[in-house]
Amino acid sequence: MLHVYSRGIRTPTERSGASGCTRCCHGQPAHCRMLAELCLLTAASPLGPSSWLPRDTNDRLNPYPSHPRLTFASDGSFKLAVLSDLHFGEARDTDWGPQQDVNSTSFVNTLLDHEKPDIVVFDGDQITGENTFSHNVTDNLDKIFEPLIQRGIPWASTYGNHDHTPAKNLSHARELEYEQRIAPKLAYTRPSAPGVGGDDGVANYWVPVFGNGDDDVPELLIWMFDSRSSIAVKELGDTVQRDDWVHETVGPWVTEEAAALKKAWGRLPPGIAFVHIPPSVELDMQENGLPDGTLGLNDDKPMSVQSEANSGTPTGADTEWYDALTTAVTNLFAIVSGHDHGNEWCAIESTKKTRFCFAKHSGHGGYNREWGWGSRVFSFEVGKLSQSVETWITMQYGPERGRQTLRI
Repeated sequence: MLHVYSRGIRTPTERSGASGCTRCCHGQPAHCRMLAELCLLTAASPLGPSSWLPRDTNDRLNPYPSHPRLTFASDGSFKLAVLSDLHFGEARDTDWGPQQDVNSTSFVNTLLDHEKPDIVVFDGDQITGENTFSHNVTDNLDKIFEPLIQRGIPWASTYGNHDHTPAKNLSHARELEYEQRIAPKLAYTRPSAPGVGGDDGVANYWVPVFGNGDDDVPELLIWMFDSRSSIAVKELGDTVQRDDWVHETVGPWVTEEAAALKKAWGRLPPGIAFVHIPPSVELDMQENGLPDGTLGLNDDKPMSVQSEANSGTPTGADTEWYDALTTAVTNLFAIVSGHDHGNEWCAIESTKKTRFCFAKHSGHGGYNREWGWGSRVFSFEVGKLSQSVETWITMQYGPERGRQTLRI
């Protein structure tokens, strides 16, 4: 198990000269007894207690009071790299499976050293949950996060359908809780507001990125959404199909949150959104034909989208969330998804003019039909945020793909 992150980043309390926090868990600074209490609770489970850690604060405008502020660099740049569908832990009892984790780790290390991102977004299916048991779950998660912890690179996560197999000691809540425990200064993943997300939808939140450390209003918001789990699990001997869409309670939350932020700040900063399973409207886009000039593979046909697992065809149960998001946050650069390993395009939907992008299959676990492995990268410039952002796919093998400029 990884040690709790211990680089010398100071909390606001420590910066002010006060000493209000205790120390625990390998001697690391605690969030005022939170980690100390957690240390006593984690013995019974490899991923700690069944409920996630509490939010940093109830202050809506400052959800990360004990984290370093994410800021643009002195040259005005901010780079975000996406890792999607890593599928660590697949086929663990074979010779093939563990080697895929080695191959994936090699790519992650190369990507981080080459692109030097300011933040990494994990866009779901970090784990192949079907092969995750109590004796190997933390080992798989450690492999995923260790390259970032070693380099001091922050991250934020959402979760996918393979990240949730409660019968085998894995759930979205437990992954979230483990991230916060091993890297309390680097993991910006945080739980949904109370009553938001439905069963299993624990990670609906936003992350602010400031122009500099003294700004009162962020320049960019990273919106994260949990499309929950569509994987079949055993409950009391019965096979249960879990809902596979962003829960309807997230729609009103987005509306209220965006309005409150705009009122407090005088404007709503431009944003980019991440969710593992693509919104159902994307299937219509694919079936009707993507616009001429669309860059990137479109080989997963028909693509798998939200709200289809229970019936085989999309029901549109994700519509309330999608409509609320695109109405309340009109300055989104894109909604970025994973899930469909053979797709890597960016395209604009004709009705709402929403742009969708695929993140690119990053891990050697999971299905792949000679599509290669890579990471979608976004490069933001603080002076151009009202206009455009540049994106491309960095490949593990071969040249980059699909470099293009996205405009709001």
